[in-house]
Amino acid sequence: MAEEPIALEFAAELEGPFLISAVSLYELLAGETDSGRIRRVQSLAGEFAVVAAGYEVCSLAALIQTQLLARGRPIPKFDSILAATAILAEVPLVARDRHFAWIPPEFGFRVRTYRMGN
Repeated sequence: MAEEPIALEFAAELEGPFLISAVSLYELLAGETDSGRIRRVQSLAGEFAVVAAGYEVCSLAALIQTQLLARGRPIPKFDSILAATAILAEVPLVARDRHFAWIPPEFGFRVRTYRMGN
């Protein structure tokens, strides 16, 4: 999201509080070799509260994934952790992935999606 103009415009319209999942930080840093990008991600981590994926988050993520599997619509495992993090933090998740809409409404999950530019 950090370098896409449409994502930046979308983010400017949001209201806080702003949190970032430790899983999101991992996804941004995994395999990254560009030192400038690494510094930007480190700066991002300093600007927002970083939410860990502890037992409660992982248990809820597993329940979400189990229900999605039963319906034949699993999502990536990290994404179920991101959804559980947002649910327990009582904040909407900002994402561009449309599969978050598959999460059953009984979880109280809220997502704000944006579309990437071409």
